[in-house]
Amino acid sequence: MQFGSRILHLFSSVVMIFAGVALVSMSTTSLHAAPLRFQISEQAAISLQQSIYPELYASRDAKEDVGRAIRIWNGTRLWFDSLGPRFNQTLSTLSGFPETDSQISILPLWYYPSLGNVDPLIVPFGGFQDDGRIEAPLWGEEQRFQLCYLLAMRHLLQTRQNISASNSILLSHPMMQPGSLGFSLLSQQLAWELSKSFISDSTRQSIASSSFWQHQLSGFQVWEDQMQEIWKFSSVKPLALWLQDTEASRLVVKALQTTSDEPIAITEESIPSQGILGMTFRGSSLVVNALDTARAAFKWGLRSGDQLNGIDAGKPRNQKEAIEQLLAGWDKKSGRISVTRKGKTEIVYIRAVALKSATK
Repeated sequence: MQFGSRILHLFSSVVMIFAGVALVSMSTTSLHAAPLRFQISEQAAISLQQSIYPELYASRDAKEDVGRAIRIWNGTRLWFDSLGPRFNQTLSTLSGFPETDSQISILPLWYYPSLGNVDPLIVPFGGFQDDGRIEAPLWGEEQRFQLCYLLAMRHLLQTRQNISASNSILLSHPMMQPGSLGFSLLSQQLAWELSKSFISDSTRQSIASSSFWQHQLSGFQVWEDQMQEIWKFSSVKPLALWLQDTEASRLVVKALQTTSDEPIAITEESIPSQGILGMTFRGSSLVVNALDTARAAFKWGLRSGDQLNGIDAGKPRNQKEAIEQLLAGWDKKSGRISVTRKGKTEIVYIRAVALKSATK
């Protein structure tokens, strides 16, 4: 009884702190949870499919491809139907936020350049096509994880939109800013914890070690190092309370930072005008010299004076090997760079970043 009182007191305190974004207990969720309901707009899906790949569908029937995607989706929908309200219950309990809209507009596509979109829900069932390359689609439990990820992000986006303006804690948190890498990592961790209830451990471990997922999910190494086995969500400490854990949040945000406390001298003649990395070394050493703030090395977080010790599992012996390994990380959109900075070893994370223009 005393334990139950403490938990009730904890929930009451959090409700006050979050000013109207009430944490949801399991008992409350059970009474009000609604099963997910999906609505398909076939014509909108066909139009979108054609607009994304106009050259491909100049000689190919988009209606036929979307029809195939819908038939596959109808099988997947049966899995959601079998869960009833349990998916929404679990999602709300782990996030600590009230349930969001259970009526979901979905556009099943055959090809799409990424894992999908959340509003409307866009899911590719024929493969991932980007820059002329086609990757095989996800099936079975991996596809369920894909849907966990998209629906977790949708839940957090709708929660963010419904937050009261007086709730400065949540509105200003760097990991609750839609479109940011921190928001993506938060969605990924919620999906990871959510998937424990619906996906086998063997599939989850396969996902965690998959090069496909490392490529698709930005900041994978940051998530793996700072969140995967640390941010454990439960009804006692859901995601909402983890966001208030100052130390846990600080470590993730620090890993994502690309700002520097010290000014960096950059001259046009010191850095090649072309190239993705935009950096030079001091003499023949592996110490970073100048950086272009508009290109990848700086945006990842490398700074002037950093001594490169290792890149992923490799230890470059010279500048040529260092550049090759950094570019390999760029191609994968993931990796870890071990550097010595001011006498301390730090990790800089390779991830997808937007560049104005660059060529290798």
